[in-house]
Amino acid sequence: MKRMGKLLVDKKKLDKQLRKLQEANGNAEPTTNIKKTKEKIKTLQVAAKNVLKEGNEYKSNNPASCRYAYVQFQSMNGKKKFIEAMDVNGCKRCIMKCRKKDDVIAHKYLGGHWPSVTSAPDPSLILWANLGKGKIDRCGRSTLANIVAFILLLIGFVVVIALLNVRDDYKLNLSNCGDIEISKAEA
Repeated sequence: MKRMGKLLVDKKKLDKQLRKLQEANGNAEPTTNIKKTKEKIKTLQVAAKNVLKEGNEYKSNNPASCRYAYVQFQSMNGKKKFIEAMDVNGCKRCIMKCRKKDDVIAHKYLGGHWPSVTSAPDPSLILWANLGKGKIDRCGRSTLANIVAFILLLIGFVVVIALLNVRDDYKLNLSNCGDIEISKAEA
């Protein structure tokens, strides 16, 4: 797309240059500058056609795919109607196929597959940073987080057990102090 955009910008510049040359030349015989500019425009047009052809080849060899699509409706009624229209379960689709009535819903298939349509969560609940991450990335991150949490839990248990063992060494022996009885009046 960048190449096509650059070609179009170059063509506009050459068209502008050609108009200026033709205005300056008037109705006289085209000069070599005009001929060269026209040749440059033709080569740019050929290059643009080649870029377009490459883009079409790429598009035919690499079909478009989509995992998620977010659709915004003008009203809640439109959203409700759409979800109801797409809520055709697998059993019903199979029965329609067996009865040869699947042409009624054939236009709803995307790439030969039935789309799963659900109501989107509130935008504040979507983790936008994870939107571009795949299942493997998310699974790897959650596994790593669980491993770190488990290690911290083990470290906590070890520290508590070590402190319980050390507690006996630092216990005060108050039995050597003797019995001291103080009456209410003395206190």
